[in-house]
Amino acid sequence: MDTKRWAATLRYRVDNIFARGTGALIVLLAICSLLIIVVIATVVKVFNLAPDANLSFAQIVWMGLMRTLDSGTMGGDAGSWGFLFAMLAVTIGGIFVVSTLIGVLSAGIEGRLESLRRGRSQVIETGHTVILGWSPHIMTLAAELIEANASQRDACIVIMGDKDTVEMQDAFRKISVEYADLDCNAAFRQMREQEIALRGAARTRGQQSF
Repeated sequence: MDTKRWAATLRYRVDNIFARGTGALIVLLAICSLLIIVVIATVVKVFNLAPDANLSFAQIVWMGLMRTLDSGTMGGDAGSWGFLFAMLAVTIGGIFVVSTLIGVLSAGIEGRLESLRRGRSQVIETGHTVILGWSPHIMTLAAELIEANASQRDACIVIMGDKDTVEMQDAFRKISVEYADLDCNAAFRQMREQEIALRGAARTRGQQSF
């Protein structure tokens, strides 16, 4: 019973680490890689498996690290079967860690890009115009704002609506083509109606609600 409880607790802790995101997973992989290298280096040193008896523990750890990062390094290894199997274990561990790291980084970057595309990041602008809410009349107002901001450098319009961010961007892109020669940026954020109602737009020149 204690074993089952320990296993469940371990799974719970691991799940919590996974839930913390990419950074926590990278740290976990680094710790796992370090443990593999140190354990194998200790075995090699204690049982004197290294082909050169003068190799220090730090040098053996460095050799393990190189094989973790580059599996091809093992091709030039020579020595006893014990040493070769130890380096093989480090290499296999390294392949697992590196491949997992690539997957974690890829998923993290993809998630971040998706979050940006969906309008989940913070807007940091000064002297911008905020439009709260979404309606069919938004694009008419946006076109008028673009013309009104024609004399402003790096003018920005922020539209916060309950519609999908990609759909808002597509709708805005249709009118922005007509004003391509004007310097006006646009940012879109998707929010629920309750959030829009409570949103306070600080340090803005104007604010329109629909």
